[in-house]
Amino acid sequence: MKKKRIRIMIIACVAVLAVLCIPIRFAYKDGGSIGYAAFLYRVTYYHAMPMEETDENGDVWYFTARERVKAEPGEEWELGGTEVQILGIPVYNDVGLRKISETSE
Repeated sequence: MKKKRIRIMIIACVAVLAVLCIPIRFAYKDGGSIGYAAFLYRVTYYHAMPMEETDENGDVWYFTARERVKAEPGEEWELGGTEVQILGIPVYNDVGLRKISETSE
């Protein structure tokens, strides 16, 4: 009887963990970022256009909340990378500005 109870508890724990790991896919409206979230973890693949600003000298700056990059003529930048959180704690984050194109003028 005791072995049967232990077996049922193990099956119940495995079932609960399986349900907690099933992700839900969602898309951000920022240009293509996609996220997957479950109760235990969250993974986000960023692909977005950053804010763009031109200063009084005519220089173009791309920026996010954390970074600011001066673009050379013909350069375009995007916000990209991957962020992983487990139980709300960030374990991997390589999100940043990346050069996507360079045209010759």
